[in-house]
Formats: sequence, structure tokens, C-alpha cells
Amino acid sequence: MGLLLSFAFRNFSLSGAFKSLRSAPSADVETTAREIVSRLGTIKRPGAMALLCRLADQFLIRDDTAMRYAVLKLYELLSATTHRYHVVFSSFALAESLLRRFIATAPDALERSVLQKLLRRLLDMGATPAVARLLFQAVVRADQTLDAELLEVIRYAMKSRWLEHFSMESPASMALTEEGVKGLPVPGFTFMVISKSDLGMDQGAAGDDSPDLLCTAGVGARACHAEWGDGKLELSTTSSREVGVFRKSSIHKMRWTHITLVHYPTRSANPTIRLYIDGVLNDGLNWNYPKSESTAQAVTYILGDDTKKTRMSWCVASAHLMAFPFGGDLPRFIHHLGPRYSGNFQDPLLVKFLTYEASTSLNMYLSTVVSKTAAASPSPALAAAPALMKVVRDGLGIAENSIIFSVSPLNCPPNEPEAAIVPANGNGANANGTVNGVGGAAKKAPRAFVTKGDVFIVKAACLDTSLWKIGGAAVPLRLLQVANTPHEVSRVLGVLVDGLRNSWQNSEDMERLRGYEILANVLRPKAQMVNMTGFETIFEFLGFNFRSPEHSTVVNAVAYRAIALDFELWARTRQEVQRVHLEHFTTLLLASRYKKFNAKQRFTKFGVVRKLLFALQTNWYQPEVVPFVVDALKSAAQSSFLACCYAQFPNMKSLYSR
Repeated sequence: MGLLLSFAFRNFSLSGAFKSLRSAPSADVETTAREIVSRLGTIKRPGAMALLCRLADQFLIRDDTAMRYAVLKLYELLSATTHRYHVVFSSFALAESLLRRFIATAPDALERSVLQKLLRRLLDMGATPAVARLLFQAVVRADQTLDAELLEVIRYAMKSRWLEHFSMESPASMALTEEGVKGLPVPGFTFMVISKSDLGMDQGAAGDDSPDLLCTAGVGARACHAEWGDGKLELSTTSSREVGVFRKSSIHKMRWTHITLVHYPTRSANPTIRLYIDGVLNDGLNWNYPKSESTAQAVTYILGDDTKKTRMSWCVASAHLMAFPFGGDLPRFIHHLGPRYSGNFQDPLLVKFLTYEASTSLNMYLSTVVSKTAAASPSPALAAAPALMKVVRDGLGIAENSIIFSVSPLNCPPNEPEAAIVPANGNGANANGTVNGVGGAAKKAPRAFVTKGDVFIVKAACLDTSLWKIGGAAVPLRLLQVANTPHEVSRVLGVLVDGLRNSWQNSEDMERLRGYEILANVLRPKAQMVNMTGFETIFEFLGFNFRSPEHSTVVNAVAYRAIALDFELWARTRQEVQRVHLEHFTTLLLASRYKKFNAKQRFTKFGVVRKLLFALQTNWYQPEVVPFVVDALKSAAQSSFLACCYAQFPNMKSLYSR
């Protein structure tokens, strides 16, 4: 076993690792495991490590309790050390066997704690439908109570937002070669990449300040580079000695970032090349468009850098190169689709992939644009002019021959980095915009990126996606029925809303089965179990910002109407919960920066004043809470009056802003 570990890491000083673990006293097992992990380095042969894990289960840890604890501790420490260890261990399909062992383990067993930690790490990278089904079945005991430890595992896994991606540890690159091309597309181009930096893209090798390559396009002797140097995006070409620097560019580390470069070929565009970070214009440069070659040659597109001088550690979810420049608002829309979208943007109903928060953000932006356009010109046609509105209605309308490449792990075989082949969707366009292989030309062989260096294909599956496959929103709603303590209610509510927050499939399923009405009905007899944690969980999902209340809005109108406006439900809760529930109306309608949007786009359809008047006529609220009901009614009536006045007299901005 030790030799197999040495082979996996190409370090034969590790051959005695398991002997050290077996001979270590129980008090020193963790120290010994940490010492072994510190000597491991990078996994060179993931397949050998996978074989080791399978054999260890049969020969090392099945009947030896002490050795089982030591090996599981080694796994847990290893998976928590680096992202590469994490994704490699998650690819071994260990979660189901470890989960079954955890379920069968006695509560006071030595390895139960380390099993739970290891499970959380593996499920952080997602869960298959089989694992998800086992999780949700096992969390409900035979006596119809919830297993608190498994519930914590589910809650932690549901918060995970890892997705399929390429894990790249420098030197690492992916290259696509296209024959018969004179240069970059004549109409211009748009390059988009969704990436996440682990160590920081500005960290070069020790004593080396040279920039790290993000992408390269080379035709013949000409090449155009986009690089990271000192934390800034830089542009360079072999035909120019100048280096263009986007000095405002700053990439967030440890989170997914959407980077878009749009290059216009004509000098009339000012600036000619623009950088968008997370859909927002970040910086621009006037940069000459790369010249075409006189004869057709091979063009090579490279993502990453396979030279040994770099020390980049980063992940790429997807990358696209389009044979035309995007308009100003299109990167914003594409960013709102989120990093989990892996298509080619050709669906005419792209809006269905938007989450509640993304849809509300776009709605607020469009409302602002339309109001400004209407103020500048009274023409309704001009007021509806923004291209973004057309995209929302009809999609982007990208032709197949405009996609030079579109790469993501979606069509890649799992866990086969040795194959070194990554499909490149898209037809590939040459410099004059025609499509290779069309119009009587011979069919081309399948186009693919060739990986060089340390590239690992991660086939992650978020738990919310697996939840949709095994039953959707009905599954956590059932857990809520079983919950019988305030702690369990708040935890299950967290599982439910995290399963809905970033999954359009679960959100659609929740609305189809009228799940929000069911949620309110389930909570009504458990109202006294809704503590402040449970209240905040629900209202954060609805759009309330407890850290910055002035940024609060309503992001899910369907859920807000069914839950937040169910005054019979909230009147049964604890008095401190009743008060914050009633106070939130004043925040949304009078204190929020988006109060006009809340009143005009949301509350005018809710009939809040009528509902509050009805609640006052009942005996739902205790006398000491009635003043808070009156305050909420006052805020709702004032907001409704001002919204009506503003709709009829748009120039009354000063009155509404008071």
C-alpha cells in the first residue's frame, strides 16, 4: 500500500507511510498523518490513488478499528489541504460507501467525528442522485425523528456551489488549432471566461515577475496575448512592443468571476477593446486590431500557460470565443445566467435559466434604463430601445457560425485527464466569417482542445441538482413536516431555501406544485418553533438583507405573497418574531434604496393595505403587538399613496425621496 501511495505521488520516501500510521499511538495519529500530508506534494497519478482507496477499504480498514481511524484521518486531512486534493478525492466515488459506514457507526465510535468531516468535504463537491437519495432517506429515523448529525451534513452540502470545471495547476494549458485561417474575425471578437483563482493569478515563480498567460491567439508569426501581471490584465502582440494594461482591473480571488474582453476592429469605436468584470464595464483601451496574414494558415487558441515559470492555481468553468463584438449590455445578461450555465447562449428562452435574484437584478436595471430613456425622450419606441430588453424577450440570437469555440467540462469524459482531449463546441470561423466545412467543403474531424501539463477534469454535481432528480422541493418539505424542534425547523428551512436559491429546476418545481403555499401550511402549526434564525433564513431568501437593510428588496414575488403576507402564520409566532416581521414592511417601503422599485413593481400587486386592515379586524395579534401592526399599515398606505402619485406625476421625485 505504501508503494502504491509512493507511485501516486512519485515520491518513494512515502513507502513507509502506512507502517507509521499503524505503529503510532492513538494520541499521535493526527500528528503522524499531518506529517505524512506535509511530504506528499502534487498527485501525479490520480488513478493510482483511486486504486489505493479501494484496496485500503478491503485490506486495511475493514476490520481494524484503530487503522480505520488513522486512514480516514489521513483522507480528511488530505482532502482539506488543497483544491486539487479535494477534487481528486471527490472523483473516487467514496461518498456513498463512507455515508453507509457513517450511518452504521455507533454514536460514540472513535471514527464517527472524522467520518462526518470527511463526508462534508466530499459532499462539498456535490452528490450523485444515489448519494442524495441515501442522505435524505437516512436523515429520517424509524421513529419519524431527524438525525441531527446527518441534517448538518445535508445543510452543509446544500450550501456548496461547486460546478463542473477544469482544475489547472501550472504548468497547465488547453490548446485548439484551427487550419486555414488568416487571422482573427474581421467583425471583431468577444472572449468570455468564467474562472476562479485559488492562489492568485498574480503569483509568479519565486524571483520571477513575468506575467502569467490567461489566453493566447496566434496566427503564423503573429500572436495576441492576454496576461495577468501584478494583479492587472495586460494585452500584448508580437507586432507591437507596447503592452496595454487595464489598470482598473481587479479580479476577486476565491470566487467565480466572469471576465469578458470585447474587441472592435474599427478605430471609430472608443475604446476599441473593453473589459467587463462580472458583466459590468470595468476598463477600456484603444488598441489596434491584430492584422490578418496574407495567406491562410493555422491559428492556435490557448487557455492557460504550460511554461514552467508560472505558479498559477486556478479553475475554469467555461470559455467562449465569438466572431463578433458583444453590445454593451450583453455581458451583463450573460453574467446573470451564472457560472452553472454551460450552453452556447443559443436558446431563445435564456431567461428561464435565471435565478430569482438574477431576474430581479435585471428587472431593476431595466426599470432604471427605461425610466432614464423615457425622461430623455417621450417616445415609447425609444423607451423600449435597450438591446437588453430584446435579449430578455427573444434571446441572444447567436448563429452557429459565430461561435469559434465553446469549451466546458460538460461533454468531457469524467476523470480521464490522461486522454488530454477536451471537446471544443462551435464550428470555428475564419477571418472572413465563413464556416469551415460548409458549402460543399469536406467535413472536418471533431474539433478538440488538447491539454498540456496539469489539467484535471472535475465532474461536480451540486446537491440541489441531485435533489431535483430524486423528487425536487417535495423532499425538504417532507423533512419540515418531521421537524419537531426550533433547531430542526431552522436547519430544514436552510436546506429548502438553499436548494431553491440557485436551481431554476427546483424553483420551477416549487411553483408548479404550489410549494410556497404548502410551506406556509406546514409552518402554521409549528409557528412557535420558528425562531429568529428560521425567520432570517426565510426572509433572506425572499430578498431581505439583514446586514444592510437599505439594500433590501423582494426577489421572489410568488414566495413573498404566499409566506410573508400570511399574517395568520406570523401572528402565531413568538412576539420578537412578530415584531421584526411587521417592521420589515417599513424597511422595504420607506427605508430601502430600492423603495420605489419595491412599491411600484412589487407591492402594488400584493394588496398589503387590505391584508393589514383585515389582520387588525381579527384577534390574531396580542394588544402589545397591535401598535406594530398599525405602524406597518401606515408605511404601506404611505408608500401606496406616493407610488400612485409618482405614476401619475413622474416629476414628483422630491416628494417620493423624502
